[in-house]
Amino acid sequence: MITISLYSSYDDAELLRLLKQSDKMAFTEIYDRFHRPVFRYLISLVKIEEQAEDLVHEVFLKVWERRESLSIKGAFTPYLFRICHNKAIDEIRKIATDRKLQADLLKAYESQTATTPHSASELYRFDNLVEEALDALSPQRRKVYELCRQNGKSYNEAAAEMGIAPSTVKEHMTKALATLRQIVRSRGELTIILILLGNIL
Repeated sequence: MITISLYSSYDDAELLRLLKQSDKMAFTEIYDRFHRPVFRYLISLVKIEEQAEDLVHEVFLKVWERRESLSIKGAFTPYLFRICHNKAIDEIRKIATDRKLQADLLKAYESQTATTPHSASELYRFDNLVEEALDALSPQRRKVYELCRQNGKSYNEAAAEMGIAPSTVKEHMTKALATLRQIVRSRGELTIILILLGNIL
């Protein structure tokens, strides 16, 4: 019988070969080997510890579910972290539409501010990133975005206030959101910028 300690000596490729054969001990070793880096990556994105832990389990569950069809050329890590990234994006979308999760996220940042010397400067940087994203919009497009997304006005109400057609407001919003999506997705600190800008993914 192969002992667990022997599994720890296997490289990733051998573990994946065994995993494809539904070897549960190989899966356990993969989980033990990658749990910590996966958690660190997820918490860096979603910020809420409980959510990150849940996502860790979802990530490894997906690896197990896909075990028989795994076809990985090269290192396992990029494949694993691609699953992490996709799970994090889904969770960020959920956070952006859930008031309780938004409150939990902001509480996490407040906690960091109280315990981490550089948190205040980080929050200042987030503010700058948000402003930079909005500055990428033309003045009229930014005005449309602020009226509709930040002030909650309908397209008709924004159009009446700005003296333009509702169809023009809609066109500005479509292009503004496309610009903001591109900028937000290029940032490592995706979650807090998303919350501050509103749900634009």
